[in-house]
Amino acid sequence: MFAGLTLNAVVCLSRKQWWASAGLITLALAIKPLGLVLLLLAPVVYPPLIWRSAVAVVAFVAFPFLFAPTGYVLAQHHSFIVNIKSCATVSQHRFADINGVFRTFGTPIPPTASKLVRLMAGMLTAGLLWLGARPLGEPLRALWLYALATAYLMLFNPMNEANSYVIFAPAAGLWIGYWLKQNGTRNLGWFSASMVISIRLLPEALRPLFGNSFALFWHPVITAGFVGLVTWHVLRHEKPVQVCLPEQSSIKA
Repeated sequence: MFAGLTLNAVVCLSRKQWWASAGLITLALAIKPLGLVLLLLAPVVYPPLIWRSAVAVVAFVAFPFLFAPTGYVLAQHHSFIVNIKSCATVSQHRFADINGVFRTFGTPIPPTASKLVRLMAGMLTAGLLWLGARPLGEPLRALWLYALATAYLMLFNPMNEANSYVIFAPAAGLWIGYWLKQNGTRNLGWFSASMVISIRLLPEALRPLFGNSFALFWHPVITAGFVGLVTWHVLRHEKPVQVCLPEQSSIKA
C-alpha cells in the first residue's frame, strides 16, 4: 500500500495536482514513517507543495483528537517519536541498508556516525534533486524525484529489510521503461533491467552458500548502482528534456 500511495503521489505531482499529491504523501506518512522522505524532498522541486503539505500534516496530527482523549493521543504521538529514535540505533546484521554492506565485511558504522551519514546523504540527495530537476520536463522531473526518494529509503533506512525493495521496484521499472523506449538509451535500459532482476534471482541462487546475508549486501549495492546510472543520465543533459505521456492531465488542483 505504501508503494502504491507514493507512486500515485508522484503521478499527481507530474500533473500539478498539488492537493491530491499532498494528501497521498501524508497518507503514506500515516501508514509508514518512511513517507517523511518524500514529504521533505518533494517541495524542493515542487514549491506549491510547501504550504499544502504543512496543512495536510497538521490535519493528520490533529485528526486522532476527534476520536480519543487528549492525553491518550499525546502519549501515542510521544511513543511514535521514541520509536523513531530507537530505530535509528539498530545494530543487528539483518537489515539491507548501507550499513548492511559494511556489516557484511565486519565494519559496521557506529550509531552516532550512522546518523550523521544519513543526514549528509539526505542533504546530498536534496541537492542532486534540485540540480537535476531544472532541465527536466514532466514526467521525468517526477520520476527523478521518485528514484532519489525511494533509493534514499533503501540505502539509509536503518531498518530496511530485503523485501522492502518492493518500494524501489516501481521507480526502477519506470526508468527502465523510459530508457528502453529511447533510441539512444536502450542498451542502458537492458543493462539496468539485468541489475534489478539480479536482486530477485541471485539471493535465492546463492542462499545455500550465504544464507540471507547476501541480500543484505547485494540489494543496497545494486540500488546505489542503479540510482548512479539515473543520476548520470539526468545530469548529462544540458537542454530541457520533456516526455509526453498519453492522456496526461493538465488540471491544476
